[in-house]
Amino acid sequence: MAVSNVWGETRQQPVCPTAGDLIAYRRAELGKTQAELGMLLSLSPNYISRIERDQAQIAEDMLPLVCRVLTLDVPTSRHLYRLNGCRYPRTGTVEPEEFVGAGWLADTVANLTTSGAAIAVFDRDGWGTVQASNQQFDAAFPGLAESPGPLWWMFASPVAGRVLEDWEQVAAGTVARLRHWAAHPDRRAEAQKILDELAELHYFRAYWFRRDLSGISRSGRGAPLRVRDGAGQVRLWRTIRLRPTPADSDAYVVVAVPEVEAF
Repeated sequence: MAVSNVWGETRQQPVCPTAGDLIAYRRAELGKTQAELGMLLSLSPNYISRIERDQAQIAEDMLPLVCRVLTLDVPTSRHLYRLNGCRYPRTGTVEPEEFVGAGWLADTVANLTTSGAAIAVFDRDGWGTVQASNQQFDAAFPGLAESPGPLWWMFASPVAGRVLEDWEQVAAGTVARLRHWAAHPDRRAEAQKILDELAELHYFRAYWFRRDLSGISRSGRGAPLRVRDGAGQVRLWRTIRLRPTPADSDAYVVVAVPEVEAF
């Protein structure tokens, strides 16, 4: 979708990902026509066209073939399964996203604070405002607790670029997680609200339209963060995202534990 501003300039507007859009985009990347793709999948060109317009759905038992024909990597294959409302087959020993009970934070916050952990509770499944945070979190990520959410802090605050040593990598991974989160059929309405709110942020749009999914993780453990403190030291933080049991709320707990040595 494109929108025009008061000067008549047109820009592409971020919208929720769909299975049809992903297939059309990847088909174009491979230089195949709808007829050629249909031949490889034993489907008519008309049916491929309907799939790409999200007017028809791919049968679940065909998804492995679609992933092979489109040569999708594992993150993109997982994303296509979710867009299609299906579970990606579990392989290996990858840990599922971690769920915790409603009383977990209250029971463990003292021990985590003693260890120097930074803790924050976000709403909107981790994309909204900080509902609660400790001093370690506020010191490590200044301004985040007062921002509308992590993406606003990442793309609208100059502080993020100074604090995060690998800002580009963290930004790409965060947007990839948002894209994959937005792929869940039950989240589309809320996800589109978030995208509409972020649409004015130029750098967010740039990362969104890269369509990069390499940063998504089935585990709740995020990539390590290299964070620069007020004294100029860079410290490695190990992060984990913990979701309270689904019936509790849309809260999301983020815990970051610093390594012993700074560098």
